[in-house]
Amino acid sequence: MTDDTLYKWVVLAVCVITFMLVAASQLASVSPTIPVFMEVFNISATVAGLLTSMWALARVVMALPAGGIATRFGSKLTYIFGVTTSAIGWFVTSLAPNYSVVLIGRFLMGLGAGTMSVAGPIIISEWFPKNRLGTAMSFWTVAMPLGILWELPLIALMISLWGWRHTFTLFAVLSSVMIIPLTITLRREPPNPLRPPSTLGGLKFTELLSNKAYVLASLSIFFSLGMWGIYSTYIVKWCMVKGYDYITASMLGTLFNVGCVSSQLISGYVSDKFFNGDQRPTFIFGTTLASILSIVFAYTSQDITTASTVLFMGVGVAPVTVAMFVIPISMAKPELRGLAMGFTGIFIYSSYILSLLAGYVYDTYGLVMACIATAVLGFTGMLIMLLGVRGRKT
Repeated sequence: MTDDTLYKWVVLAVCVITFMLVAASQLASVSPTIPVFMEVFNISATVAGLLTSMWALARVVMALPAGGIATRFGSKLTYIFGVTTSAIGWFVTSLAPNYSVVLIGRFLMGLGAGTMSVAGPIIISEWFPKNRLGTAMSFWTVAMPLGILWELPLIALMISLWGWRHTFTLFAVLSSVMIIPLTITLRREPPNPLRPPSTLGGLKFTELLSNKAYVLASLSIFFSLGMWGIYSTYIVKWCMVKGYDYITASMLGTLFNVGCVSSQLISGYVSDKFFNGDQRPTFIFGTTLASILSIVFAYTSQDITTASTVLFMGVGVAPVTVAMFVIPISMAKPELRGLAMGFTGIFIYSSYILSLLAGYVYDTYGLVMACIATAVLGFTGMLIMLLGVRGRKT
């Protein structure tokens, strides 16, 4: 095994760990803090949903610029910029005197996380060949749910013991510290570096937009990933509606991420091994499963059925989280990888805004209708992928 073969796994590990500690924690903190912020700032569930929606809006705003920055200045500097911006966002939120400043901090976090989400897959594509990209990207996608898996209950516990301000300050410091190992690791030149054009005017925006399969696949991801954003935001609250206390509901929410993590690595391997890297079969199966279980969740009354449903919803959405990074890399020309991730990022991060819609439906019509609306989003994404991206490798 060559030195580069070993080192690419080191690069992947550092990028994954950094994303887990810096960006995944941003989403993990939402579900435990929503009940706290609703009480402290006297806000509704819809307004509390802005914690996710504002974060997602920032990621949408930053997606395309991040792709251009990565293409122009390199993925390494872009990724480090994202980490720095995230740390600033954590600090601002921890010092917020009111909910408006909290949302400003969340917006800064979203800018940082969005930048990292675009630059990270580009770094991975620079180190791994296409025939191993699905497997490598599945490790990258694990960073978010695996981080939430242990960070969600930890943050819930820390908030209950020390308060939300001290908890957010800790993650601000941790985010700042991660710049050091990241800078050291990414000093080496990758075997397949992004070769940007001499000017930003050389970027072919229309070439990507004219690819119908690429655009439809991204639209499918928008609707399907909406389920993941909704349950990442509201699963704790909705479990509390079923009568569970805060800590138990947080643990049930953790099961969602257990299912997601356990399925992501399998999904990436299965796509590479049995479908030659095509993401559609696992995507369609997983989205259908999660959509059906979303409706089932509304009617569960026993502990075991509720826990099992939440677990397998996580299993179902996992293939979506792998496909959303593999698709732009595999369908775009090598020199357009940054731009492709930027365009797809708009669809990816826009999907989190659907959490605001789910919060409104819940406030207005209750849990059952919120779960049904979530399932409709999933079925819509599945049908677009099934019928609109036929015959095209994704």
